[in-house]
Order: sequence, then C-alpha cells, then structure tokens
Amino acid sequence: MNTFIRQSVGRNGRNLREDVISIQTRLNRWITLGRLPHVTVLAVDGICGPKTQMAIGAFQYRYVGMIDPDLRGDPNGITL
Repeated sequence: MNTFIRQSVGRNGRNLREDVISIQTRLNRWITLGRLPHVTVLAVDGICGPKTQMAIGAFQYRYVGMIDPDLRGDPNGITL
C-alpha cells in the first residue's frame, strides 16, 4: 500500500504542495537514473504544472501500461 501522498497529484488532482513535492522527488529519481528517457528533471517546487503532469504521464505510459495516461496519481492508485 503506497500512502506517501494524502491526495491526488496531477491533472484535476488536489495537488497539495507536500504531495506534489513527494511525487516530483520520486519522479526525479527515475529521471536521473535514465528510466524516463526524454523527460527533463523537474523543479521540486510543489507546483503541479505541465512538466510534472507530463512526467506522471510518461511514467504511466512506460511502467503502468496506460495507452492513454490520465496524468494523475491517486493515493493507493495503480500509478503509485
């Protein structure tokens, strides 16, 4: 059970600052390890802008198998 965020992060999410920071930090780990090619390192600023949403989508497409990613992660959801 992944409960490192309290609310949804991404497109149409609640995007609480601390939750966005948690997602941005985790995505940056994947990016710097080369596991999300063509995705640039995110500013860890707690703002879920287009770059953060697209990074979520890239993760969903590559690792979750979503053909049409929803660009959002929910607590205990499939993306997390």
